[in-house]
Amino acid sequence: MKSTFRGLRSFTTYCQGLRPVQAEEGGAGDDFGFGDLENAAGAREPDLDLGVGDIGALLEGIDEQPAQSEAQRFSALIEKLSSIEYGLTSQLLEMEQRVQVAIAGWEMAQAIEVLDDTKSSTSQGVFAVLSAVCQAFLPDTEPTALAPGHLTVLDQALVVRQALAELGRALAPPHARLQGTDAAVQQAALVELRRALSAFVASAAFPIMRPADRWQLAQFERRLKDQAPGAAKFTSEGLSKYLESLSSINQREVLILHDQRAAAELGEALATAQQLTLISPRLAADPTQKAVAAALSLYGSSPEVDEVIAPLRERPPSLGDPGALAQTLALLERLAQALRH
Repeated sequence: MKSTFRGLRSFTTYCQGLRPVQAEEGGAGDDFGFGDLENAAGAREPDLDLGVGDIGALLEGIDEQPAQSEAQRFSALIEKLSSIEYGLTSQLLEMEQRVQVAIAGWEMAQAIEVLDDTKSSTSQGVFAVLSAVCQAFLPDTEPTALAPGHLTVLDQALVVRQALAELGRALAPPHARLQGTDAAVQQAALVELRRALSAFVASAAFPIMRPADRWQLAQFERRLKDQAPGAAKFTSEGLSKYLESLSSINQREVLILHDQRAAAELGEALATAQQLTLISPRLAADPTQKAVAAALSLYGSSPEVDEVIAPLRERPPSLGDPGALAQTLALLERLAQALRH
């Protein structure tokens, strides 16, 4: 454990030397979350529709609020780093305690899962540090540009959900054929089944799944590699049911909130696009594209929704064509109705 998080421990030790005295006395609280800092760093002001009369007031506001000095920005940064360090230190301490309890009870799978969860959560803390530094001294720089491989908790959940939905759709046809009686058809179906599952295990989504789920899917893959069609049909049945159980990912709060926002954005953009088509199809292209983006982010939320969204993923619409635009709007309307029910 100490070697796995050695670099992170060195960083927290360094930050402890920067921690203000009041932070040590009061602490940051056990409910500290890196997502709040991450969202704050990545937030953008809404577009402003300024009239001529508003410009003077805006300039006066700028004069009244001079830019912070470098010392002031550094002081604010140190306060944020203190909070992040407190959260990271607390997580490392809790991880050590939970792993020791798991090992003492010979619960090795649980110990590995704790380590995996801690690695994921502390990576959010490290990214929060990068975001805080950018916010203080590089406000025009996107933290994601400096850490292109980083995925937020929501990003990870969306990647896994969409990959699982794709896997389910890819496995359904060969699974159905494997349950038949034609030996030649069964063999071809088994080859297709193996190929689809192996591709998923090698995908970017697989490493960010829970350790228990990775282990189970890897077990299915190993069994299918060695089994004949007769035995593989039962393994495939178990795999199908296991994938259905993984739909519980949609009960995660981060995805529930995301889906609510995406459905609202879809409805607003679709209503705007439908109104603009009455004036000019060209004007409706931009809000339609926004509605499509919101729709695509909902992929994996339910089989009914996926059935409607699938054509958008397989063939991105050409919104410059009035006919394609009308078809896309009709499909989005179907999706909006499915979400309402």
